[in-house]
Amino acid sequence: LALLQRTQLPNGAWPLLWRPAWKHIWPTFEDLPTLNDGATTQAITTLLRGGQLLGRPDLTAAARRGGDWLAAVRAPAPQAGWAQQYDAEGRPAPARHFEGVALASWESRLAIDALLELAATTGDDRYCAPIPDAVAWLARSAIAAGCWARFYAVDTNEPLYFDEHGTRVVSPRDAHQPYDWTGEFGIASLLARLGCAEDATEHGDGMPRHLPGDPGRCDGSAQRFDPSGVRDPRMLIAHAGVLLSSLEPPPAPPCRCDRQARNMKSAAAARQPPAAR
Repeated sequence: LALLQRTQLPNGAWPLLWRPAWKHIWPTFEDLPTLNDGATTQAITTLLRGGQLLGRPDLTAAARRGGDWLAAVRAPAPQAGWAQQYDAEGRPAPARHFEGVALASWESRLAIDALLELAATTGDDRYCAPIPDAVAWLARSAIAAGCWARFYAVDTNEPLYFDEHGTRVVSPRDAHQPYDWTGEFGIASLLARLGCAEDATEHGDGMPRHLPGDPGRCDGSAQRFDPSGVRDPRMLIAHAGVLLSSLEPPPAPPCRCDRQARNMKSAAAARQPPAAR
């Protein structure tokens, strides 16, 4: 927790790596704000949990600064999502040679999760405000039922895939490997939980909630995981997290789109003169 506090950037985000000396000698994108690998979003949720368990308002305040940054850099509607990587001015930026400038569906889902955690923990409805337009963009951007591209072009919203030289290619098969160019990314279940999809079943109502490191499968099927003989700690931790999350249902999200729509209609009706009502 102390490391997360120390490495938070002045704007509230987190970098991919903390290189206190090298970043001045050899600066790279890894020193700049990023959502890749959950660097910012999972720092927010970790600090929130630490603040709750330890009674540390300073940890919650750091998480809120991260949430304020997320709200500030979200792209405007109709492409109201987040990029994987940002520059120092908060603009979408390239990262590795096969990660060009784009809006990112997986990272946008993680940003929404972090904002939901902030709203639920702090009771501050401001963190709900960026969510409806963001999930509307995700709902429109599915490339198939329950399937999203990782990257979308700014302005055109076309799916983007890049080869190892950074050249745009037409399909994930031609793109740099290994990489999660497409997936369910936990988006389908998010849309259903929030009531933001016009037809939740079309987007996979009842599909599992994927952990931050699990892209899911576009066909909605789940691979059977056999932990025996697995030596990859990341896979084992992810499997343990899936088992843990299945023990109890997730809490009701504080920022449901259908609830906000009802509130907006009620407020609009209240503003009308009695004759119009």
